[in-house]
Amino acid sequence: MKRFSEKVKDIVDVRSYEILTDLLFEPSRTVTNYYFSDATTDLMVRWLDEICNPVPGAKCRAIAGYRGVGKSHFLAMVSVIASHPEVRSLITETHVASASQRLLRRHYPVINVRRGSLPTLKSELIAAVASTFSIDEASVGSEIADILAKAKDLSGDLRTILLIDTASDRSSPVERNDGDVLSVIASESSKLGIFAGLALDDDIANADGSNLAVSSSFAIDYLDPEHLHKVVNSLIFPKHSRMQSVLSNVYTHFRETVPQFRWSEQKFTAMYPLHPATLELAPFIRAYVPDFALLGFASEAGQKILGRPVDSLIGFEEIFDSTEPELRKVDEISGAFAAYDDLTAKQIGKMPVTERHRAKLILKTLFLLSLTGRSSTADDIAGAMMFVDPDQAQVSFGIEAALAAFSRSNPETVSVESSGPAMAYSLRVGSNKLARELEALISEISEFEIQKIYLRAVAARFPEIAGRTTGGEDIEKPVMLTARWRGTLRSGRMQIVISDPVTNDKVLDDPKPDWELIFRVEEPTTESQAVETTAALRIEWVAAPLSVDERRTLAAYQVLKSNADLRTKYSDQLSALLQTYSRGVETAIERTSIGDARLVIDGFDYNFSNDAREAADLSDMMSVMLEPLFESLYYEHPNFKELLTDEVVESFLKDVLGSQSSSDANAQHLLATFGAPLGLTEPHTDTPTLKTKDELSRSESVVRILDLVDASPASPLRLDAAADVLAASPLGLSRQGVRLILAAMAVNGLVEFITVGNERIRGRSLDLKVDWDQIEFLSRPSTTRIEDEKLTRWARVIAGDESIVSMTRPEDRLKVLGSLNDISADWQNRNSALVRSSIPESDLNTRLWSDKSRVLEEYTEVVSMIDETLAGDIDLELCIEKISKALYDRPNDFHSVQASLSSLEHLEANYLKSDQIRNYLALTENTGIEEVEESKAAVWHAIGAVQNDANEQTGREVGYAWTKFLRLYTEYYSSKHEALRSPVANLNWFENTAGPNRWRVFIATMECEPVRGKYGRSFRSIKRELASFQCNEDPAAFLAVAPMCVCALRSIDLLTIERLAEELNYLVDEVFEHFEKLLNDNRELLSSEIESEMERSRHGADQEIYAGLLHEIRSGSSIPEFTNPQLELLSVMLAGIDSDDEGPDGGLGWIHSISSTLPATL
Repeated sequence: MKRFSEKVKDIVDVRSYEILTDLLFEPSRTVTNYYFSDATTDLMVRWLDEICNPVPGAKCRAIAGYRGVGKSHFLAMVSVIASHPEVRSLITETHVASASQRLLRRHYPVINVRRGSLPTLKSELIAAVASTFSIDEASVGSEIADILAKAKDLSGDLRTILLIDTASDRSSPVERNDGDVLSVIASESSKLGIFAGLALDDDIANADGSNLAVSSSFAIDYLDPEHLHKVVNSLIFPKHSRMQSVLSNVYTHFRETVPQFRWSEQKFTAMYPLHPATLELAPFIRAYVPDFALLGFASEAGQKILGRPVDSLIGFEEIFDSTEPELRKVDEISGAFAAYDDLTAKQIGKMPVTERHRAKLILKTLFLLSLTGRSSTADDIAGAMMFVDPDQAQVSFGIEAALAAFSRSNPETVSVESSGPAMAYSLRVGSNKLARELEALISEISEFEIQKIYLRAVAARFPEIAGRTTGGEDIEKPVMLTARWRGTLRSGRMQIVISDPVTNDKVLDDPKPDWELIFRVEEPTTESQAVETTAALRIEWVAAPLSVDERRTLAAYQVLKSNADLRTKYSDQLSALLQTYSRGVETAIERTSIGDARLVIDGFDYNFSNDAREAADLSDMMSVMLEPLFESLYYEHPNFKELLTDEVVESFLKDVLGSQSSSDANAQHLLATFGAPLGLTEPHTDTPTLKTKDELSRSESVVRILDLVDASPASPLRLDAAADVLAASPLGLSRQGVRLILAAMAVNGLVEFITVGNERIRGRSLDLKVDWDQIEFLSRPSTTRIEDEKLTRWARVIAGDESIVSMTRPEDRLKVLGSLNDISADWQNRNSALVRSSIPESDLNTRLWSDKSRVLEEYTEVVSMIDETLAGDIDLELCIEKISKALYDRPNDFHSVQASLSSLEHLEANYLKSDQIRNYLALTENTGIEEVEESKAAVWHAIGAVQNDANEQTGREVGYAWTKFLRLYTEYYSSKHEALRSPVANLNWFENTAGPNRWRVFIATMECEPVRGKYGRSFRSIKRELASFQCNEDPAAFLAVAPMCVCALRSIDLLTIERLAEELNYLVDEVFEHFEKLLNDNRELLSSEIESEMERSRHGADQEIYAGLLHEIRSGSSIPEFTNPQLELLSVMLAGIDSDDEGPDGGLGWIHSISSTLPATL
């Protein structure tokens, strides 16, 4: 036996689950405690969208499913989302959150009806309306129509929402027939625009008797138990992805060591560590213990086994121990518990200690399985108990021995019956008298009645056929279905066969379907019967034969549902029994019609896939199952991104084929989504456009139709024959696809339609709402426009090809179309400027003015007709005819007008260029350079030549002359512009003109207050003018488009710069002269002041400055000999001597700032 080292906690995280007793009490907890699976997400979005977008006359909604599958929580979610907008932000599922945001941000009035809380459904409705709107019940009304009308009025402009569910505090189903009342509620709600939602409980869940009205009045959504697998997997027991391989090994181990373990790996993995059988048992536990919640139980039990080995499961023993106290309170099964206690004491108590636990587990499992109403074999119990033992035969033998001992000890309570080669056991649950009466009533039901019961049960699983199972005469009447594939609706027909094959008078008077589905129950002793069909595909849906036990279950369920006397006598026991047989019927339907059923196609058997089994209805199921078949048969069929419906065809005819322009948003969407896949548009274009007549005529699907039409020119082609060609393999177009192609052919003039009244419909006369039922034939259009010879002659002129023989030859048509396309492209790419030409007419000579007028009038008209042809608005023959008329039937004019176009093209291109050059030259100054000025004159001469004769040669001459002038002028201007470069930091410019030290001494001298006051204004003026001429740009980058730099330097500006340099030199001389005069006039006074300062100052550095300055003054040194510190000290001392200054004017920093802005060339 394999041992695992891992623990349960290594595989999963166990999360707590909060059980809500009142789902409407705290809306926020209701939302946060709900988990959306794919199924409930889709359902919730559909329900919320119907609330947002009411459809007049639409059916009301209902949700069906086993007890505990989540119907009540689903309805509660609809209620709180609609009535409490503040909780919508708590929804984490993106699709549902998006759908909830489409609701108005207001509190919708939601009427929550609790079935079973009052004696009648009408009284419950009255109470709910009164509670919702806080009014007195007496004012609500007494009739259903009045009650709902009152609710509608009280809701104002908001949509009224009515939700009907069984009261949560009831311990048993509602013992009354509400089918007729529910039907009335649905009818009135539909009339008033009220959204009504219903949770189908056991008493109204099937299409039976008066409850048939429920299935016909409500659109029923089925919440499959598979939904709970996903909830458990994601919400209660999320798995560690890294441990998936270990979990797979555990499953393989169980399959190898427990042959009776019958569940799939997918289901086992989702439920782990919960035994998959517990999900099947849960509805029967809830029948006796309504408060039992599987999710809450799983969460609590999961916490207890985290430390156990990885091959430990939460099974029947944990369920029994958890629910035993509540189960013992149920009188209906008290007898079974008495037998359980008796067997525990008398049989198990006497066994060896080592065998007691296993024996007691066998008894607990037998007890729980007996609640399902079916007997169990030793193998059934072994699979539920998960006894892992190398010798499985010995395990089954041990279980069989224990069960036999139980039966011998208590034969009155432990029943035993034959089940094939094995014996089946069960504890008797309920009254023995009820069991005897039930068996007697079952024996009275015929096989034919069981077949009808079976079909009604199938109808509950597949609502499309519910209306066909009410009577024998309707059971075999065909039902129309649709399968979705590659964006199309493939029409299908389903026929149910019970005994005799379907006869022709039972076939619906509908168009021939794409496929036909024959449903029959396989009988071991009979062979398959042939059924006549006109569909392209014939598929047999063979349901597995019903077992004896399943036939009994169907009969028992029918008796319990329909026998009024039995329901009255044993009303206290029927609740659990009904749940038991209801579950048994559903299990039988799932096994026979899906699980063990098969589809027979071309002699091959196909089992239903997992996706098909989870489908909500027959159409979705067949969409899944037929997809591989369609893919193999119709491999050339286009793939539409959206659904192609009759409405789409109508819109395509109106907005695309019937419109003068296909550029609006809807037309573009239709062309891209449907036209392109069908080959009706040009491929690989950003803006889809319809193909022209000639392009369309080369399409493969169109060629197939035209070949048929041309095969018998004397007689038209039947429309259905054309449709058969396009619908056949490998293309396999649907009816809608066929109609789009035929309509496009008619609009383009390839074919014309002939109605049953022999009326011909062609081209643009095609009505936007085509009555396809009135169209019977197709034929080629019978039209003639101009003589063949004339048509051919003009075709040769246009194409420039004398080898063209006839416009009926495809290769000749292609030549002409190619030339037309070249003409249109040439006009668009090279001559569009001609239409908006800016050349003044005064600049045109007589010949050019005549050419321009002719091109703009005649050639523009020709090109316009060509564009219409290329766009598919007119056909090729009509285009040639219009060109002939526009040129007065003179073929030579076609070439001469093109020559005029060429001349104007050169003029336009050179004019714009010449005009720019003229403006450039007008702004240039006389450079005084002979070579530059001669080059400028050559440019003016070339421009004049273009004006007189615009051609390629004169245009090139302008280019040559202009290039040479621009090079010479750029060299000249750039050399002059060098004077404006940034100044040199070391002031070499001044040293070159005034000698060393002069600029340094000048700056220091200007700090002297008397000097700055006298000369500062002049110096600032010179500085400002020099700064305005500074430019660091490279003029070559600007001279390509303008005759000057961005600084706009001119020749006169260079003279100004030279003048300012001279003025600055003169100013420096004056400043030096004035400063030396001040120094000479005050040498004695300055010497005395310096000596005094030297006596007061004790700082060594100051003593050195004072001593140096005193020496220089006494020795009569000139200004350039002083150091900067000495000059600064002199400036301070002289400031108090001269009283003729103009006041302070900045500091040394200001003087230095001037030096950083002067041009280096000064």
